[in-house]
Amino acid sequence: MSTTFEKLMNGADGGLALLQVLAENSFDSVLITDASAEGKIIYANKSFKKLTGHDPSAIIGKTPRILQGTGTDSKVIARLSAALKFPLGLLSSVRDRSSKICILAIL
Repeated sequence: MSTTFEKLMNGADGGLALLQVLAENSFDSVLITDASAEGKIIYANKSFKKLTGHDPSAIIGKTPRILQGTGTDSKVIARLSAALKFPLGLLSSVRDRSSKICILAIL
C-alpha cells in the first residue's frame, strides 16, 4: 500500500490526485478558496453540501461570506480575518445559517 501512496505522491501531478480523492471522499466538509484578497471559493466537497445545504457547483466563485447569518459572531469573523492575514494555523468554531457548530481549520 505504501508503494501506491509513494507513486501518487511522486507522480507528475505532485500528489494532487491523492488530495482530490481524500477531499471528495471525506466525511468532513472541505472548502477551498483562492489566495486573492476576496478569497473566492474554488472547491467544496459533497460533505460541505450535507453540512450547509449549499450545492458546491452553485458557490464556486462566491466568498465564504455566504455562510454568515444573523447569528454569526462578529468576534469569530474578526479572528478568522486576522488568521488569514498571517501564515499561522487557527482552529475556530463558526456558525452556519442553521446554527450548527462547524470547525474551520486555517493552515
